[in-house]
Amino acid sequence: MRLKTIIFLIVIIICVNVNSQSIGIPVRSENYEIIASNIARITIPRRIKIEHEVAKIDTLFKIDMELYTKKQREQKIITDNIKTSVVANVKEETDTNTGNSILNLHVEYKYEVIKALIENQTEDFPMGKYKLLASNAAKITMQLLKKAVENQLSEYLSSGTKVTIKITGSTDGTPITSKIPYLGEYGDFINAGYFLNGYFDELSITKETGIVNNAQLAFLRTYSVRDFIDKYVEQFRVTQNTYQHFAIVAKERGAQYRRISVEIIIQDAFRNKFLDTNEGSLICLAKNNNMDINPTIVDIDVNIPTTKTINPHAYALIIGNEDYSSYQSDLSSEVNVAYAVNDANIFRNYILNTFGIPESNIKFLSNATSGQMYQAIAWINKIIQKEGGSAEVVVYYAGHGLPDEKTNEPYIIPVDVSATNLQSAIKLHTLYTKLTEYPSKKITVFMDACFSGGSRGQGLLASRGVKVKPKQNLLTGNIVVFTSSSGEQSSLPFKDKQHGMFTYYLLKKIQETNGDISYNDLYNYVKKEVDLNCVKVNSKEQTPNILYSIELGENWMDWKLK
Repeated sequence: MRLKTIIFLIVIIICVNVNSQSIGIPVRSENYEIIASNIARITIPRRIKIEHEVAKIDTLFKIDMELYTKKQREQKIITDNIKTSVVANVKEETDTNTGNSILNLHVEYKYEVIKALIENQTEDFPMGKYKLLASNAAKITMQLLKKAVENQLSEYLSSGTKVTIKITGSTDGTPITSKIPYLGEYGDFINAGYFLNGYFDELSITKETGIVNNAQLAFLRTYSVRDFIDKYVEQFRVTQNTYQHFAIVAKERGAQYRRISVEIIIQDAFRNKFLDTNEGSLICLAKNNNMDINPTIVDIDVNIPTTKTINPHAYALIIGNEDYSSYQSDLSSEVNVAYAVNDANIFRNYILNTFGIPESNIKFLSNATSGQMYQAIAWINKIIQKEGGSAEVVVYYAGHGLPDEKTNEPYIIPVDVSATNLQSAIKLHTLYTKLTEYPSKKITVFMDACFSGGSRGQGLLASRGVKVKPKQNLLTGNIVVFTSSSGEQSSLPFKDKQHGMFTYYLLKKIQETNGDISYNDLYNYVKKEVDLNCVKVNSKEQTPNILYSIELGENWMDWKLK
């Protein structure tokens, strides 16, 4: 009996863990079966299993990169002037030999120099240099790639696996006025094929001719990477490798145009993975035989646009408050804010990749307590002060909001604050005051919360049947606030997408436009889509609103996200 109890508890823990991470796959009749009373086996489609495996790999790569580059900065090998990045994803592509559709694993490592701190001084390739050892940034990037191949990628690189390695080398537009010596380390190149600014071309380089143009220099930088891979990355010695060399010659001058990127494409990488349909399946409790898990990848959670522009004066404060019941014993799970943590996590991914805000400039809080939220607000307030008018700040909040029943003053609610005692909650007016206390270039707030007492699930005031119209406070300074709802409305979820309705359409438009959109166009789109789809999905009205300071007038309309 004791053994059975332990097994049963393990099943429950697995289900809770899956749901808490929102793997998100709705269970339909064709992919689950009831195997016992209120217990179901969910068969997750193979493609979904692969997507989630690659997502884990991508996360590990990013963590490794963050830790390694942090150490290099502490040792003064590189500075914050270098931005490194890595992306892993799976793509369905055609096998050129068989014509069949296969799933290929793509992994890209790259770095870029934000801007030369001192003219002709850079952590990337000095002008006229092509050897990997000449660039600290290139060495670090290749070291990370080598580690990734030796560890996470090794299981996909069995003998005979076809691998395409695309190497891109870039130079700026500084002309080569006299011949640069080529020592012949990589042999002579006679009519060697490569891609120049996206077009196939040929070039020749020998010790005798030397380097006379930037295309040759960029090509040799790619070959220095190839030489490193051939010599030091052992896993590629048993695979069938095809190298492709890409040279980019910029018209502009500056260190930020001298960079390297490497994309590894492992063909049919998952041919031996998840062939057993039950491998990776879930055993979960069914509630009235109505499963509430959704097996589709949400469109806005993937294919997040990236930018090459980094703004060192941009900052973000992101808070996702979902789990109130774990911090307050008198609350049931129904009061939790569905998908708020997922909203915050995905919004953070857009901040990093699309907005171009450095990771060191982001404060992220999940299920934040009152103390944590007050500390975070103090942090962003101090940042704005120190920037002396140059700061561009984005604040995102998903969670409960509440009005004071006597004053109608709106509050945002930490997970450890009760609806019956708002003393430790954060007045919305206090937040806005702290954001505008000092001059700034631009403050943008996205508020996926309502302040009427309702919520995505059961509101904190639902037991009292209260709906309150919150008081509107006047704004000052360079601030614009996008709110998810108006007046006495609730801010509701989009269950099929596992996001708040407001956050889903906000990120969808950012994704579609690569973030290149005016505030006015963004607001009009989000308002229209949320207004319509909330009625269609939730049978309730939810109309986003926009607030701005008197000083701004109509100027906010032309503001851009990035």
